[in-house]
Amino acid sequence: MKIYIAIFYCLLFFSCHSSNDTEIAQDKVEDYLTRIQKTGNYEPILYGELDSSFTSVKETELYKEYDQRRGAFEALEILKRQHPDIFSDEESKSNIEKGKYYQVICDSLESVFVAEFNGWKIQHIYKLKNDKNELVVNNYIFFLDKDLQTVIKKEQVYRNLPFKTYNQNTDYYGIKNKQ
Repeated sequence: MKIYIAIFYCLLFFSCHSSNDTEIAQDKVEDYLTRIQKTGNYEPILYGELDSSFTSVKETELYKEYDQRRGAFEALEILKRQHPDIFSDEESKSNIEKGKYYQVICDSLESVFVAEFNGWKIQHIYKLKNDKNELVVNNYIFFLDKDLQTVIKKEQVYRNLPFKTYNQNTDYYGIKNKQ
């Protein structure tokens, strides 16, 4: 019986701890948004789950450099399709090969990269009035440091969606539920 009670208290402790972390993250996001909003009319709608955040190979300078080069050769090939006389067939083949070469490098970097825990992330939908005094809805993923003290960056999911549009189908524009 004592084991069951000990397990119950452990579960209770960890579930409360998780809830507190979520509340802390939500408070930090709200503080961040109220500080940066010029109009002062921020209104929260919905939060997603607090989740771990990890480093990404796509954020490294080396990966960005090779991906940019790959993209440049891909753009040249698109340009060639739109204007067939701009490059010779040999130049076009060379561009395709160089694009593939840089893609292989990017794939290689992805395969050896080891992601590391770098903090937390939480998705948030909120409404506010824009510069034209219209109600709009924004949806961002906010990244916080390991100690849940500071918002370190945000990624846009969508922004400036008219509130009327959002209200028509909140499931479509909302945060996906895990099932």
